[in-house]
Amino acid sequence: MYQPTDSYVVERYASLHERRHHLLVLVEAEGWLTTGSTGQVVVHPAAKMVSDIEGRLSTLEDRLGLNPEARLRLGITAVEHQSRLDVFLSGEGAL
Repeated sequence: MYQPTDSYVVERYASLHERRHHLLVLVEAEGWLTTGSTGQVVVHPAAKMVSDIEGRLSTLEDRLGLNPEARLRLGITAVEHQSRLDVFLSGEGAL
């Protein structure tokens, strides 16, 4: 059951998604590889940041019950989770 204090976790999840999006736009424009300081080909620093963010998102998805395995651990069904999350995100109160 989500509580008002969970809004910080949901906000962090949304913020990380937004940051990931902006980094992916940059990587798509500049390429996944770039030239390093000594002329060698290296992974774009933004691509490394995307990877780090995706790891953090995965952890938050588990915590928020946003995947089937996490929902099973939390003892809720997908339909129940979606409706509770919808109410929480709409600001209609604690779940």
